[in-house]
Amino acid sequence: MENYKLEKLIDRYLSGTATATEQQLLEDWLDDLASNVAIRPIDIDVKRKLAKKRLMDQIKAKEPGVLFPYAKVAAALVPLLLLTAILWSYFSPTVENITVTTVYGEFQEVWLPDSTKVLLKPNSSLTYPSSFGNERNVQLQGSAFFDVKRDTINPFMVSSENLLVQVLGTSFEVVSYKNMPEQRITVASGRVSVSHLDIEKAILNPSHQLVIDKTTGLSEMSQVSFYKQLNSQRIILHEASLEQMVALLSTYYPIQINHPKETGITLSANLDAKLEVSSILEALNVVLEKYTLSIHQTEKNKYEIQ
Repeated sequence: MENYKLEKLIDRYLSGTATATEQQLLEDWLDDLASNVAIRPIDIDVKRKLAKKRLMDQIKAKEPGVLFPYAKVAAALVPLLLLTAILWSYFSPTVENITVTTVYGEFQEVWLPDSTKVLLKPNSSLTYPSSFGNERNVQLQGSAFFDVKRDTINPFMVSSENLLVQVLGTSFEVVSYKNMPEQRITVASGRVSVSHLDIEKAILNPSHQLVIDKTTGLSEMSQVSFYKQLNSQRIILHEASLEQMVALLSTYYPIQINHPKETGITLSANLDAKLEVSSILEALNVVLEKYTLSIHQTEKNKYEIQ
């Protein structure tokens, strides 16, 4: 049925001026709609409102205590209710969650429904809805760089374990792996609000990095020089503990590293993540030498720092 003819027919049907032949034609169309998802009537929202208005008008027009007129109204409203139900089921938007996952050494670019660009880093997962509403909420496990599309009305929020990062339009990195004792948020542009366990920790500006101890909840903020390189395939460490360094390498590469506990050592590095693990470990060996430590391979994919 052509759209303009269908629209006129629905108008007559809703106003009560349709002939018996036109009513039968519309009922036949409803039967086709129930079995054919390819049919798409126009101005569905307008028709739904008209159907609701007619329903309310007919209910208000009836005097209380008269049973027979109500029976007539009920019979007349059945097709209207059927029409509304079918249109709602076919044309109401369905929001589904989408999850993108990366493996060892994999970087993946993800575009969100609002045109926010995400660089998902190795061994990470990002879950987001197929369309955003008043709030733009995503869930992260692992690490990602977000270049958020500015929207002063609808905030953008990243949740990861007990961490919540909220922005309007900015770019920043979140590092929040389950096997790491700390979470890191580093801002490249704009302003970022960070909360942990529903307690606001800080408002960050460009070059600020906030490190949160997941066990104690204590946080420390510093300024870093590499904030413009966050949107790249690199392994970047800034005054990281030995435990944090080992945990990060274990997410980028399928390796296991045993290391001494509570050494008090902090390390900084900026390495190409596309390098072989042997080259990465050689570079870190140079850094560890000043602490009289070194990395040794004990067996395949297993190493020890001593």
